[in-house]
Amino acid sequence: MCGRKFVCKGVSNAVIDEKRERIVVLARQFGTGSLPHKLCSLYVYDFNAVHLFSINLPVRRRGCHFLAVDAEQSIVYLGCNQVLAVSVEERRLLRKMGPPDNVVYLWNQEMLHWLPHGLCVHAKTQDLYVCDVAHNCVHVFDKTGAFVSLICHHSDIRRTLLAPMYVAVDYQTNRICVASRFGTIGVYNHEGILERKYFDLPCLPTTSIRGMVVHPVTGNILVLDKDNGQLVILRLDGSHVRTLEFMKSRDKRFREGSLGCRPAASCNNRWGNASSLAIHAYSGHIVTTNPEHDCVCVSTFT
Repeated sequence: MCGRKFVCKGVSNAVIDEKRERIVVLARQFGTGSLPHKLCSLYVYDFNAVHLFSINLPVRRRGCHFLAVDAEQSIVYLGCNQVLAVSVEERRLLRKMGPPDNVVYLWNQEMLHWLPHGLCVHAKTQDLYVCDVAHNCVHVFDKTGAFVSLICHHSDIRRTLLAPMYVAVDYQTNRICVASRFGTIGVYNHEGILERKYFDLPCLPTTSIRGMVVHPVTGNILVLDKDNGQLVILRLDGSHVRTLEFMKSRDKRFREGSLGCRPAASCNNRWGNASSLAIHAYSGHIVTTNPEHDCVCVSTFT
């Protein structure tokens, strides 16, 4: 794996299909002639940087930056102005998803449209969780795309998160972790009731969160801190486990490999602008994207 490269210009996000051990990358669509370059495509690779196939989508790349994968159904969800479900095996758009018109919001009721952001699929139930920045809540959809409920949604500001950006699920305890635009992390139970709320964490000094996952084996929260080029690892109780510096490639806890980094780019700084985070639980692979260098980076840590 280490040192393998492929070109992936216009990359914005990547997720891992654990069941099939492959990486699904969202990037700008490139064509010839009159084909517009502003559409997006899904590029599927294995962990050896071998390109398997691509799926061109009739969706503009602008505003489409968020991915989640349902490994059981081989479906990739894209978040833009609405949520799109794409069948990877059939290589086609299955459905468009959104909340019903009769949903009652407790925040910003004057806003008619939702603003989906971070996405997460529950590995056991295949439920999809979608952060709604506009209405300070998380939408839940079942595996058929039907709307289930709103969670993490309360009129009391002390029991909700303003502008939730990223969501992750602890599959062992069914707890839901939500990170806000302002660097606050909330832990909710499966009914969406707040159990813990962390803010002003010394180990996470900025609000530059660009991704968050819960490790399915250890249950630790992994937070990508873009501005500081580091991966912050927390327990569910908010205590700090450790911080790994992406910028220091000589850190022995990381065996760093780059997939898709352009040879002309300054590879020594490729972690500094990482914009998304995914993890393969059992192999230990961590995948991040770096739009500045048009690359997808794969590392393992112990």
